[in-house]
Amino acid sequence: MELGHQLGITEENLEAWYKVTDTQIYENGGTTLLRDYYHSSLYDLLLVVFPSFPWKKLKFGAKGPRNSIEFQREFLEKLHREVLFVSPFPSLGSGTKNKKKSKKEKEKEKEVRGWNLDRWYTVTRSTIIENGGDWLLRRYPSMYKMLATIYPEHEWIPWEFRRLPLNFFKSEANVRSYFQFLREELGLHPRDRKKWYKVGIRDMRNAGGTKAVSFVRSHGLYELLTMIYPDYAWLPWLFHVRQRTWFVSFEKQRTFLDFVAAKLGQSPSVSSGETDATQIWYQYPKRALRTINHYGGSGLLNNIYKGSLYEFLSQVYSDQKWDAAKLPGAPVNTKRLKRA
Repeated sequence: MELGHQLGITEENLEAWYKVTDTQIYENGGTTLLRDYYHSSLYDLLLVVFPSFPWKKLKFGAKGPRNSIEFQREFLEKLHREVLFVSPFPSLGSGTKNKKKSKKEKEKEKEVRGWNLDRWYTVTRSTIIENGGDWLLRRYPSMYKMLATIYPEHEWIPWEFRRLPLNFFKSEANVRSYFQFLREELGLHPRDRKKWYKVGIRDMRNAGGTKAVSFVRSHGLYELLTMIYPDYAWLPWLFHVRQRTWFVSFEKQRTFLDFVAAKLGQSPSVSSGETDATQIWYQYPKRALRTINHYGGSGLLNNIYKGSLYEFLSQVYSDQKWDAAKLPGAPVNTKRLKRA
């Protein structure tokens, strides 16, 4: 076997194969043979070449160099060069070995190294497996954990990876970390409520982290910001990114209409029992529709109540008597909506 000859191993000392590392195999041209024909398993390769020898599978890497961070780092750096076609740690400056690098050169080298390491965000698990790194992936629960362990000096951002660590956003601390990141990227402050209301999906995507955007979209900015900044009186209907099911309950619809009534000049709530409680809606019906649409209630009004202000008010404030002739929109069928 040519590879064994290059490594100085003969049939008389076959046990020396147990000490052979992946790096030695790669450096001696055995990458294609081991990876493509034997799924990166040296044990399977030797079993075919030397079938009469009593190989013991557990001796291959059970407590070998694969468990060392140094070996894992060496493997990733080689993979970095082969897959990303760039050295993870470029040497910048004069190129003279003995010449001491200036502070500026060191800072530039660190900056370029950071750019190159950031390329790992685009690498998939399948790419690593195809290049013989399945053994490494099995040692870590996620790409983020793997790289953060092997390259602790680099600042890794979990939501920049193609896959988030399992149950990552179930931790309130991780949610807070993401919003701290989002604040810095978008130049926001917790007190800038008007700016938070205007944050859209595109803004979050531009900031970075597609998987984080999916999480925010499914939970809604109102729910998440209320958890992080509970001292602020957030108005859920003003957010561009809102849970689609937020308006399902009559209780939430009533809160919204109380808000609209206050904008029209009526002190909430309509259900207070005052005899003139309905008058503000009769007096300014068109203005009421514009206000509802302006503050994010157009979907609710048009999809559930078919654009009928009368049906909207009579369903939500069912304890009041409403005159359909004084309000826009004829009565419609709203049986599909259940009272909470």
